[in-house]
Amino acid sequence: MKNWERLTDEFTDALFAVDAYIAGVLSNFADQKKLDEITEFFSDQLESLGPGRAAYESAVQSIKGNIGWLEKHKSAVQESVKTD
Repeated sequence: MKNWERLTDEFTDALFAVDAYIAGVLSNFADQKKLDEITEFFSDQLESLGPGRAAYESAVQSIKGNIGWLEKHKSAVQESVKTD
């Protein structure tokens, strides 16, 4: 939280770049615990995201998709790792 305030204070004029940062950092997660942490953290920050809000919402959808994909293909991935 403290770092988020610092980031938004220092880069107010460049908040357009926050969307790329949000999308790049968040969209690769694939577990429910991390999704819960992200949504909890950003629940109080949504108004300060500016144009980054769309990137946040897109990243949340990507995480949900990653979770679904992993649940569907988990056994195949585990088998592939075992045999290689």
